[in-house]
Amino acid sequence: MRAQLEGLRFSYERELLEQIMRSLGPERVTKREGVRRAQFHARKRSLLGNAVRITADLLPDVHKRYMECLELLGGDLKGDLYVQQSPEYNASVFAMGDRFDIMIHSALLRDFTLDELTFVMGHELGHVLFDHSSLSIQEVFQEENGVDASTAQSMLAWSRAAEVSADRIGLVCCGKLSGAISALFKTSSGIPGIDQTRITNSLRSQYDELVAHLDNEGEGHEWVRTHPMVPIRFKAIELGALDLVAIRKAPSNFSARGFRSIDKQIANILRKLDERSGPDTGSSHPLAHPNQQAAALIGLVYVALSNGKLSPNERTVLTDVHMKLSCPFPLSDILDAAVENRLKFVSGAPGELKRRVDKLHPEDVELVVRLAVAMCLQCSHKIAGAEELALETLSHALEFTGLHDVILEYRANPPGRIQRVFRH
Repeated sequence: MRAQLEGLRFSYERELLEQIMRSLGPERVTKREGVRRAQFHARKRSLLGNAVRITADLLPDVHKRYMECLELLGGDLKGDLYVQQSPEYNASVFAMGDRFDIMIHSALLRDFTLDELTFVMGHELGHVLFDHSSLSIQEVFQEENGVDASTAQSMLAWSRAAEVSADRIGLVCCGKLSGAISALFKTSSGIPGIDQTRITNSLRSQYDELVAHLDNEGEGHEWVRTHPMVPIRFKAIELGALDLVAIRKAPSNFSARGFRSIDKQIANILRKLDERSGPDTGSSHPLAHPNQQAAALIGLVYVALSNGKLSPNERTVLTDVHMKLSCPFPLSDILDAAVENRLKFVSGAPGELKRRVDKLHPEDVELVVRLAVAMCLQCSHKIAGAEELALETLSHALEFTGLHDVILEYRANPPGRIQRVFRH
C-alpha cells in the first residue's frame, strides 16, 4: 500500500522540492537532522505535559478511527494522538521519519463528525508519509544565511503544494468525499451545520470564479501563503475522489500515470499564482532581501511583545509591514511561535539582531526603528515604560543613535498609517 500511496504525492510538490534541495545543498539539509531530532523530543515533552493523549479508554470511537488509518496506510508508522484545548479548528503534526505525534484542537472533537475528523487525522498522516517535516520554512528563513528570494518563493510554493498531497491521504483515510469536503469547509469557514450540497455547489462556483479572475487579473500577494486557496484544495480533492476512494479497496489497481492528468490541472492553477504574484526583488525596494526583512520583523515583534502580549492592533501593523515588504515567509507562523515562547524570543532577539546588523543598510536600520516607534504610537498613542526600554534595546542592537529624535518627531507629527513611514 505504501508504494501506491507514494504515487498520490502531488507531482508539482515533488518538482518544487527537488528545486529547493538543489538550492539549499545536501550539507545544509543533512545539518538539520540533529536539530529535528531535538525538536521532536521537545515537542513530545510539551504534549505529554500540556495536552491529553487520546486512548481507546478515553475516546474509543476516535481512537478506533485513528488506528484504522494507521493500519490502512501500512508501514511502520508510530505515533500518538493528542488533544489540546482550543476554540480553533486546527491540527498539527511533527514527525521524524516514521515517528510522529499529532495534536488536534478540542473544537474538532466538539464540532466535527467522525468522518470529518478522520479526514483531518489522515491529512496530518499525509504530512508524515511524505516527510514534510524534513523542510521547515520558518526555520530556514530564520537561519543566519537565509535564502535568496527565488528559493524563498519556491519554498512557499512547495508548502502550498504539500497541502494538496496531504489532503489526498486525508480522503483515502476518510473514504468519503462528503466528509473530506465538509471538513475542509469547516476548517476554512469556521461554520458548522451547513448542508453538504450547498457546500459543494458553493465551492465549485467559487473555484470557477477564481480561475476566471486569475485569467483576467494579474498580481496579488497569494505567494506569501503557506496553504493554497480553499477552492483549489476543494477542486484537487473532487477531481481525484474516485481514485482516492477506490485505492482503499483495490490498491493494486491504482495507476499513478493516470492520476497525473489531475495533477496537471491543479498544478497549472498554482503555477499561474506562483508566476504572477511573486515578490518584487528590485534593489530599490526597502529591506529587499529576505535576511533584511527577517531582521526587521524580529525587531518589530520584539518591541510588540515587550509588554507581555501581542495586541490586535500590533498584529495589524505587523501584517501591514509584512505585506508592504513582500516578505517571503509566513507571518502567522512566526507570530505564533514568538507568542508561545515569548520569554525565549524576547531574551534572544537582541543578540539575533546584532548578528544581522551588518546585513542592513543604514537607511534600512532607521526604517526599522521608525516602524517600531510608529507601531507603539499607533497602537496606544503613547510609549509605555516597557516599550521604551525595548526601543532602546532595539536601537542599541542595530547601532542606531537617533531614537529619541524619531520619538519626538512622531509625537509632534504622528505618521498615522504605517505606509507613511515607508515614504519618509
